[in-house]
Amino acid sequence: MKKGLLILLVGIVISLSLAGCNSEKKDSNGKTADKYTMDFDKDGSKETFYLTKKGKGKEADFELWYKKENSKKLIEKSTALNDGTKLFLYEADKNYVVLNFAQSTLGKDAKVYVYYVNNGKCQIADNISGAQIIKKKDDLFVLKGSYCQFDNELQAWNATSEQEYHVTIAGGKIVDYKSKELSQKEFEKYNNAKEVWSDIEKQINKEYGEKSTNAVKYIDRDDGTIDVNVVTTLPNGDKIKNYVTLTKNGSDLNRVESLKDGNKKLSFNGNSFNDILPEELETFSKERSLNSIKDENIKNVMLNKTKYYNTATKKMEYVKDFKYTSFMNVDKNGKCNYYESGSDDPMKLKITSWCEVDIDKDQKQEVVLMCKDGTEIVFNSEERVCGYVFPFRGLKGLKKNGLSASSGSAAETYIGTLKFDNENCFFEYTGISDGYEKRYELNGKKVSKKEANKYINAFYDRQDDEVTWYEW
Repeated sequence: MKKGLLILLVGIVISLSLAGCNSEKKDSNGKTADKYTMDFDKDGSKETFYLTKKGKGKEADFELWYKKENSKKLIEKSTALNDGTKLFLYEADKNYVVLNFAQSTLGKDAKVYVYYVNNGKCQIADNISGAQIIKKKDDLFVLKGSYCQFDNELQAWNATSEQEYHVTIAGGKIVDYKSKELSQKEFEKYNNAKEVWSDIEKQINKEYGEKSTNAVKYIDRDDGTIDVNVVTTLPNGDKIKNYVTLTKNGSDLNRVESLKDGNKKLSFNGNSFNDILPEELETFSKERSLNSIKDENIKNVMLNKTKYYNTATKKMEYVKDFKYTSFMNVDKNGKCNYYESGSDDPMKLKITSWCEVDIDKDQKQEVVLMCKDGTEIVFNSEERVCGYVFPFRGLKGLKKNGLSASSGSAAETYIGTLKFDNENCFFEYTGISDGYEKRYELNGKKVSKKEANKYINAFYDRQDDEVTWYEW
């Protein structure tokens, strides 16, 4: 990957806005809110990223544009929160530029992206979902939402909280400082550990009463802090999560903040059982065993017992070794073809979640894997198990009936289902709204732009019909 300035983008609500970078602010409707011009990829000519805003209320319409010489392109548009949506330059490493769109960290539409410019083109290097990033002095923190109160009568978590995770950017990726779980014995090696815990316990008892019981977990981080996670069980069975962050001072611990709502995981992207206290497992986690996968051939592939045919690399591979150099792109006739991702070397991605769904409506279940950057791999079993690699926005809003949306930009959306023929893959359209091609169709018939957009909007509104994603 050619070394250039990277751009980090956060957040959004309905669809996501992507962004780029000499700061200029105008509050009038439809005017430029932030603008950055520089030679991002060091090719001798400057590029410009600029964010436009229309609206002065709680929400505004934002558009992100990328300009190279006399050519400009709309990267994305969205309606987002006015308060906190901004772009800022991060100077800790001159290879990076940070852009932040404020949004709820509990909503799945909240996103963080890392972008860079390569050979005059804007490229994506990394992204995370359900989060945003803030800057404190020269440090970056990912904000992640979680539930913090369990109602025993309702058997449900019903109050939300937000935690900060200290992060950095390395090789274009958003990464945590290294962390590990400490045992009680390891925690008590600090000279004043018992006194610190006693202070925390007194505050908990004052808040919830001395008849409550506490389960504790300690996380030691390489940024010089220790998170003390506490789940307090009340006499009526309700559970309350709190945490305290301590700073390490040699063999002593310094208290730096009071009780905060929620618990912190080992990583901001953490989603395994090891990140959750045992008392919560049954009600808190959306974990599902891979052994429950219905198709035996696909199950063996997911468990790394057998290889699958990677249609991107045209090789037999194990899932644990998944890499790609290209994504599937759907042409106007619905044929899925691979095009290069822009990376010189095969990229290995972290798988974060999976789902099971009959995509092609043949009464057999496919398995879809979601990667950290939004890439999705669909596994279908016919003569052999094949894996098909789709880019971010390639299978948006995947429904239980197999329908999904593909969107190349803010002006074009295609809805339909996938069909498989061994290593070949096709997209059968049920709805098309393409502002570039002036193509508006429903089930193969031409319709008005209004009718097509009504169908598209109804698809996105049916969030209850979406598949259930399980933690990998």
